[in-house]
Amino acid sequence: METPILREDPSLCRDVLGLMRAAALVSAHGRALGPALHTDFSRALSRLVSPDQAARAVVHAVLQEDSASELTQEVAACLQHVGDVAKALEVLIISLELDRGIVSHAEEFETSSSSSSSSTSEAEMHTTSYDLCVGGGRKSVFASPLGISVVAVSLNQMAQTRFDLTRDLLVLQQLVLECESVCAEAAAAIHSALLPRTVVMAHCYFVLAWLTETVASAPPPNSLEQGERRKLLPFSCPVLIKVRNFGK
Repeated sequence: METPILREDPSLCRDVLGLMRAAALVSAHGRALGPALHTDFSRALSRLVSPDQAARAVVHAVLQEDSASELTQEVAACLQHVGDVAKALEVLIISLELDRGIVSHAEEFETSSSSSSSSTSEAEMHTTSYDLCVGGGRKSVFASPLGISVVAVSLNQMAQTRFDLTRDLLVLQQLVLECESVCAEAAAAIHSALLPRTVVMAHCYFVLAWLTETVASAPPPNSLEQGERRKLLPFSCPVLIKVRNFGK
């Protein structure tokens, strides 16, 4: 599923911008209360808490503050200028999906992939020829320790930025549902489809950010041999016992 071209639909573009302003308000309000809210959200995910539950906890903490009414009024004012909240939110979620919606729209992808198989094969031929020409040089550049560090830091920046956006969208959706700031149809779409898809994106980018900032070390040369020995140990013990008993 392709991301809609916003310049071809000015009203949808305005809706997306309005939704982003509301998400930015939520994020700024969270930072104003201190870094603990965002840190608690990440810590909850590291403890295998569902992102929607972590976002709900953040919303409850925000609504207990004295400035909660001001935040809800500002968010409601931003959403009043958004004509279709569900559509604008779907555009943002599609933009965050690295698989281009394959998981969320499996049936549509299968239909489109079967009709475009010939064009895909032609594109793969061009890609293969391009890799043969310049692939060796590119691989050698990023195979060095410095190249690996550059790739890891770039991926971490991308993953962390997208994770922050998914977190803010989750908190915004939970706040909207809690305060009933949208119509019943939009609330149903958020609860049934859009919120679960955002949860998947939060999981993905949290894991990806963790992978790109975790120090990896090469295993020792004899680790594979030791692992094979451990696998054979349970099978060798009964044999040794029988042999010893037979000797007695």
